[in-house]
Amino acid sequence: MYGVFASVIVQLAEQHGEPYQSFPVDMMRYGAGGTGGSGSLCGALNGAAALFGLFAQSEEQTKQFISELFLWYEQKELPAFVPRKPILDVEVPLSVSDSVLCHVSVTRWAETSGYKAFSKPRKERCRRLTADTAKRAVEILNTSLSGKYEAQMDMTGEVKACGSCHTKDSEMSNTRGTMSCGSCHFSLAKDHPTVQSG
Repeated sequence: MYGVFASVIVQLAEQHGEPYQSFPVDMMRYGAGGTGGSGSLCGALNGAAALFGLFAQSEEQTKQFISELFLWYEQKELPAFVPRKPILDVEVPLSVSDSVLCHVSVTRWAETSGYKAFSKPRKERCRRLTADTAKRAVEILNTSLSGKYEAQMDMTGEVKACGSCHTKDSEMSNTRGTMSCGSCHFSLAKDHPTVQSG
C-alpha cells in the first residue's frame, strides 16, 4: 500500500511541491501484508484505491477506477515488471491471482512458483507487483485526465452469472461484490442452481 501510494505522491511532490510534499504518506504503511498482515485486500490495490479517492472527480468515478484496477489484478498474469537492478535477482514466475485478497494472490503464486509464502522470492514478487499496480493506477488516472478513459476490463462470466441472481432487488440479495466468486466459494449448497459462466 505504501509502495504504490508513496511512489506517486513523492513524484508529485518533486514536480509540484505542496500539498504533496507534506502529505503524511507514512499513514499508508498499515496496508502491508493485506492490511496489517491479515492477508485481506492486497496492499498494492489498497494504495491505488487511496490514490483514486484522492484524484477522481466523483465517487462514481472512484468506483469505476477501482473496479477497473481490481479486475485487471484478478485476471492478468503478474508480476510483469522486471527491474534493471532487482533487490533479489531471481526468476519470478507469473501467476493469475483470480482474487484481490493478499492471501489468495500469494497462495496462487506460491503454488505456481514452488516458493513459500514467507520466502525472499515472494517478497521480490510483491515488490514487482507493487510496481505493476502503481503503473496501472497511473495509466488509469492519466487517461482520465486526458478525457480518454475507457474501461478495459470486464467481470468474468462467473461473476456475471452469480450477479444475475444476487441482485439488489432480488430475493437473493444476500451478498454483494464484483470480485471473483470462485476464489472463496469452492462449493455451493446442494440446492444451489448450476452456475453457467459462459
